[in-house]
Amino acid sequence: MSKEALVTLTLHTIVYNSSHTGSYTMLLGCEEMGKYIPVVIGINEARNLALITSDEKDISRPMMYDTAYHIMRAYDINIDKVLIHKFIDGVFHSYIYTSSYLGEKDVIIDSRTSDAVALALKADAPIYTYPHIVEQVGIVLRESPPYNPVNNDSHIENTSLDIEQLRDKMERAVSIEDYEQAAKLRDQIKKRETGHNM
Repeated sequence: MSKEALVTLTLHTIVYNSSHTGSYTMLLGCEEMGKYIPVVIGINEARNLALITSDEKDISRPMMYDTAYHIMRAYDINIDKVLIHKFIDGVFHSYIYTSSYLGEKDVIIDSRTSDAVALALKADAPIYTYPHIVEQVGIVLRESPPYNPVNNDSHIENTSLDIEQLRDKMERAVSIEDYEQAAKLRDQIKKRETGHNM
């Protein structure tokens, strides 16, 4: 393992990714460096992470991260931390560091970053990376106004808007982290472009 000092990451938000159809971007914030690491994830991973971080706990069946977490707990295995240790060819690589309450050997588990983050959130374990990774891929977010769901106009049909206006509205939805509304606008744009009726 590198001797480079580690920096802490926290899950900032998940937004719809307009440049990769059907995908989302998980933004992991590094407060120490004032930057965010964008990790592209699929829709299922986005839903899983949204469920973990939401106040809604009434889930009819356990998700995969729930099952993995409870298996580990059943065998007295603790999740100590997650480390995003490298970024190669556009892919983040992560380790889950575990230890046993029974004093058994500590184990490092290779993992997809989205799964590692989900388990870290479930176990309330810290997430780390190296400063050079943040420097390599980190972005600075522009300030955006707080999202107020009371003023959300997602129920309003946009039939009077042209495609460029819809695109502008979609980008604005992304900027305020309303990825559900952005996805709806993306679908409307696709329907317009393919000639289907709204």
